[in-house]
Amino acid sequence: MNVPLSVFCMAILAACLLVCRVTAQPANDDRGRYFSKKEYTPEVLPGWDASKARLPRPVLEAEPGWVEMYWKCWELAFDHLRRPEPGAPFVSNYVDEAFNDNIFQWDTIFMVMFWRYAQHIFPAVQSFDNFYCRQHSDGFICREIRETGDRAGEDYHLETSPQAVNPPLFSWAETEYYRVSGDKRRFEKVLPVLEKYAEWLEANRMKTSARHGLYWQTGLGSGMDNTPQTGSARVEMSAQMVIQYNDMAFMAEETGLAGKAKIYRTRA
Repeated sequence: MNVPLSVFCMAILAACLLVCRVTAQPANDDRGRYFSKKEYTPEVLPGWDASKARLPRPVLEAEPGWVEMYWKCWELAFDHLRRPEPGAPFVSNYVDEAFNDNIFQWDTIFMVMFWRYAQHIFPAVQSFDNFYCRQHSDGFICREIRETGDRAGEDYHLETSPQAVNPPLFSWAETEYYRVSGDKRRFEKVLPVLEKYAEWLEANRMKTSARHGLYWQTGLGSGMDNTPQTGSARVEMSAQMVIQYNDMAFMAEETGLAGKAKIYRTRA
């Protein structure tokens, strides 16, 4: 069969582009190496109507408006539960902030803090899984990730913007969630992730050239977009690093890792 030269050349070009596309993003295959959960198992999301009776019930006879607002907040929260999109490399159902098509580290952490009181209905702490499974091999976790999970959508990626890092509060949220759930088994899964994340922060967010040795952050990255602070050395970022290490020490103690707990306490 005779094939026109132009068609043959186009086929060769397409093959070359395909090879380039495959080899240009090898980092995607190496994401989440420190987190043991690798695949998504479909799970049914709980519905609002069936869940309301199982939620904590406020006793505020003098403020019926507050009670009405309380239940409306929970109704909205249940409406924002999500499954991973088809083809997305996420591994768990999650709580969505409903702001845009990204998931946000800062928002997710604070949403999990109220969802812990409904952990018997939906284990909202697993929302962090989708950040852990996208952790870079050097330990970096981006503050904002596309819900499709693709790397190109990380608008604040380390390579292009210093805004990419949110306050290191995963360990705080994990610890506070445990105080309600009582399930320490999760600590064994997440400590390797948080340890590597802390290593990245030490290497990339400490002002080693300055005497004070504080950690640095940006206004947008700090989560407080309208902060009036200037400069890069931040008291709150440094305090958050202390919180992180103390919580990691607590997690290590709860799982019998006394040696690591001592190391984390010393760093704090």
